[in-house]
Amino acid sequence: MTPPKRFALSTLLLVMLLVSLVFGYAQWRRQGLISKCRVFQSDGIDGLALSDDWLWPRIVGKAQVHFIKEGRGRFSHQGVRLNTDQAQLRLREIIASLDAAGIAEKSYLMTIKVEWRTEILQFETPDFLGMEFQLYDDYRSEYERKLTPDSEFEYLFVEHSAMFAQLAEMAKTDRAFTSLDRDGRVVGSNISPTRVEEYAQLLRNMDLFGANLYCTRKDGEFRLEIYPRYWRDDYITKTIVYSTTTLSPVLPKLDGLQSGRISTDTPPYKQLAPNWYISARRRYSVSDGN
Repeated sequence: MTPPKRFALSTLLLVMLLVSLVFGYAQWRRQGLISKCRVFQSDGIDGLALSDDWLWPRIVGKAQVHFIKEGRGRFSHQGVRLNTDQAQLRLREIIASLDAAGIAEKSYLMTIKVEWRTEILQFETPDFLGMEFQLYDDYRSEYERKLTPDSEFEYLFVEHSAMFAQLAEMAKTDRAFTSLDRDGRVVGSNISPTRVEEYAQLLRNMDLFGANLYCTRKDGEFRLEIYPRYWRDDYITKTIVYSTTTLSPVLPKLDGLQSGRISTDTPPYKQLAPNWYISARRRYSVSDGN
C-alpha cells in the first residue's frame, strides 16, 4: 500500500527541516568556536585549532600559555606589565576560560630576559610563576654580571612595603637575633625552627629567595641589612637597610658608582622611605659571600 503523497511530502519536509537545523546549529557552533579561538589567540594562547568534524566541531590541541619575566617580581602578558599577584590572577582567569571551553591539555611558557640573552622555559603545572623565581636567580648568577639598578630595589620595596615593615619588626622583637643565612642557619640567637621558617617564608613572599639577613644593635641603634642573592657584580654589593637612626652619606642614586670610590667605613646610601635605604658596599672578593 502506497502512503498518501501529502504524508510522504510532509515527512520529507520534516526530515529536511531537521537536517537543516542540525547543520545550522553545527555552523553556528563552528562560528562561535572560531571566535573563541581568536579570543584565545589574542590572549597569547597558542597551540589550539578547530576540529574537522562538521556535525560537532571542537577546539583541539594543547594550549600554550606564555608569560614574560621582566625582572624580580615583574612579569608581562600580552604587553601588559604585572606584579606577581596580578600575574597569578591573570593566569587563573586564563585557566578558567580554557577549562570552560573543555580544553584539558595545557602547558606554560616563561620567557626570561637577562641583558642580551633570552631563554624560554616550559612547565606542565600552573604553579610555574612561583617555581620560576629560583630558576631566575640561578640564571642571573650564571649570565648576568651587571649590578642590579636602583629602580629594581625601588620597585621591590614599593611592591612589598608592608612585608619589609613586618620583617624589621620581627628582627627587632628577636633581640638576640644576629643573622640568618640563605640556608636557614641562625647566628647569635636561640629562636625556634618555627620562627626561622617564618623568616624564610616571608623572604620568599617578598621575592627575596636566598637573601641573607644581618642585625646590629649598639647604643640604642638597631639596624637590619638584607643582602639579596646575586644583586651584585664583581666589585659592588647592593643591600637594603633598615635603621632607627639616620644614615649618611645619602646620594641621589647609586647606579654608576666606581668601587674604588666607595669607603669601606661609610658606604653611600640612597633613601627609599623613612628608615629604609639602599646601600652600596665594596666587595673584598667574588666568592659566594658578601
